[in-house]
Amino acid sequence: MFEYHPYKQGEASKSKRTESPCTNDSGTGSVKSTQSAKASKRIRGEIACAECRRLKIKCDRLVPCSTCVKRGCQTLCPTGTIPPGQGSRFVLAATDHLHRKLAKFEARMHSLEDALTIAHTTYNLEPHPLLSDREDIYTDTQELKPMPEASEDEADLTPYISGSLHVNGSGLSRFFGPSGTSLYGPHELALLYIVLAIGVLVDLSIEPLNLESQHFYHLARAALVLQPVLTESSVTTIKVLHMMSIHNGLSSQENLEQSYALINLAGQIATQIGFHIDPSTWKFQGREAYDRRVYWWNLLAGILWNSLVTGRPSGIFAEFITCKIPTVEEENMYQRGEFPLGFGVWGFHTTYTCLLPLVHITLSTKPSYEKVLELDAKIRTLVNPKPDSDPSDDRTAISMRTFVRSHYSHLMLLYLHRPSFSLAMTEHTANPLMSPYGKSVLTAYHAACAVLDDTRIQYQKKPLLVCRVWQIWSFAFSAAVIVGTVATNPNCLDVKPHPLEQFESACEVFRGAAEVSSRAAQALLVLNALLQKAIEIDIGINIYLTHLRLRLMHI
Repeated sequence: MFEYHPYKQGEASKSKRTESPCTNDSGTGSVKSTQSAKASKRIRGEIACAECRRLKIKCDRLVPCSTCVKRGCQTLCPTGTIPPGQGSRFVLAATDHLHRKLAKFEARMHSLEDALTIAHTTYNLEPHPLLSDREDIYTDTQELKPMPEASEDEADLTPYISGSLHVNGSGLSRFFGPSGTSLYGPHELALLYIVLAIGVLVDLSIEPLNLESQHFYHLARAALVLQPVLTESSVTTIKVLHMMSIHNGLSSQENLEQSYALINLAGQIATQIGFHIDPSTWKFQGREAYDRRVYWWNLLAGILWNSLVTGRPSGIFAEFITCKIPTVEEENMYQRGEFPLGFGVWGFHTTYTCLLPLVHITLSTKPSYEKVLELDAKIRTLVNPKPDSDPSDDRTAISMRTFVRSHYSHLMLLYLHRPSFSLAMTEHTANPLMSPYGKSVLTAYHAACAVLDDTRIQYQKKPLLVCRVWQIWSFAFSAAVIVGTVATNPNCLDVKPHPLEQFESACEVFRGAAEVSSRAAQALLVLNALLQKAIEIDIGINIYLTHLRLRLMHI
């Protein structure tokens, strides 16, 4: 069995050798039997299809053959042909023939329906079932009618629907069609791939650090290099580099140095295309201006925290930034019903007033301790914004944002006082608390304890997700090292809360996360060694105190 096609089935493929001048019945029967035999052979693929024979080209005798497939007439193969005529080597040449044939079939269908109606109503008053949906059948045929010519009013719209032509300052031009935009490029494709890569990494239904994420990441890298990053950059380019940095931080296959390099490159490109300048300078208004400001401040926060974690300078100074911080009213207007990006307006103000100077003070070659104390006072004046949701809300986005906000100030204090803490613990080992940096020792220790407490609580709430976020464990490791250092100094054991207990609790959290997080596993090796040293010192002190008590008792 084969489908019927609205082309002349085999008539055009008759060769002169099969035609006979005989007009009697026996001659006609002989011709028909010959045609039937050839049709059967063509269906079985024993001889060339009718269309290839008509064109006198080689046929591979498949059904449909590859030639008919390439020409778009595979539905004709193997017995149908395109009507002969000028340009009939292509299937579109039969369009007029199809219209005429369709009109004949439609007229015949109407006649048959009328006859069926007359015959059916002679013995039944209800309409025949085949005639109940006649209008639906005719609907598609109306679409084949030629479209009317455009009126004068419609003709005036032609320049607006025919596309656009972009000409740059040097005279280079580029055309975009009616449905085209200046956005269909490689960096947009790279953005799609890197979003998929990060999505796979944080998908809790998939194993962490899987190969599928790496596959999408490498596709993003391949698409990114198809277009010059420095000379043909855009907002999309910045987002790709930014998210590649985030992926590197989440993936154990890459290192934090690459994360720092990528996000700083994103920052340099952002300043290159003017993101650090307020968009109102170029007459941007409304939602577009708000989005540019929000993205700049979120990107800057990521750059600064990467700098703190890796100990590398950011290269962006507050003196060069004129981009305004969005207002609370704008945030409520443009992000109503959405989760604010990052920490919202509160986070943007914190980045400008505290995080920028914090990076420049801590990473400078000769930091001034007076400036450290001044910034300490400024950070302590920060007031966390009121929660914009129910504290019992356990949604992941709300829970993670609340978690970071809870120790944001402590984290800045930790990094602010860490250099001075190191000086006190290495240069004034006899009594660090009485050194010129004694305040930094206490501040860094208490801030570290707060960070570790919040991390432990959040790990208990969202263990699978927390294990996959690299920054959580980088910050927690810095805090744990500070607590462990205090625990190994006999002259600081009277600090509250008890250093050894705090350190043992921190190591327990890292021990649980090490099963999933490679960064926690690497950190655990260092912390275990430090813990062993702290335990030995504690045992030694207890033995010494025991002997001392016994001696006092004898005396």
